[in-house]
Amino acid sequence: MELLKSPRMHFYFGCFTEAALLGVAAVVAFLFDYEIFRDLSWRTMDLLWGILATVPMLASFGWVLNSSGRFASDIRRFFERVIRPMFGEWSIAQLAIISLLAGLCEEVLFRGALQGGLTAKIGAPGALVISSIAFGLAHPVSRQYIMAAGLIGFFLGGLFIATGNLLAPIVAHALYDFCALTWFLRLHRGDPR
Repeated sequence: MELLKSPRMHFYFGCFTEAALLGVAAVVAFLFDYEIFRDLSWRTMDLLWGILATVPMLASFGWVLNSSGRFASDIRRFFERVIRPMFGEWSIAQLAIISLLAGLCEEVLFRGALQGGLTAKIGAPGALVISSIAFGLAHPVSRQYIMAAGLIGFFLGGLFIATGNLLAPIVAHALYDFCALTWFLRLHRGDPR
């Protein structure tokens, strides 16, 4: 366990963990008889929708950083106690790589294999709800964080439904993660509250 205290090894472990989600996605896709990359294609308009979709998510993140409410302060406390020590020494390039991997691998799993696979079985609304709840539960930091992640999952799932393309939620997720991590780690001063 001492090895994971090294920022470099922690980075490699994070990359491996995110990439391993593609294996989980392959199993889920197999169970639902869903072609794992079926709904992923390059369309410039969907890339732009993904970029635009980061705006409301980043606005919400800004609210979390500045709100005095308990919901936001509990999430901020996690960021101060876990995210800052864990990612604080990573370079911008490392933050970009882990964000890209999270966007790709998590969206292929939750929006593609799970939501896409369930849509054929139970319909789009039920698949959206289940995949959003699963996404929230996959971030078990606190009740507040699970709820926030579930809402983001619902937003990204809606983006997937609206565009019919995994590219939009992948771009939105990756870009949001990168901007939020950079904002918090490089621009936001520690939380005095």
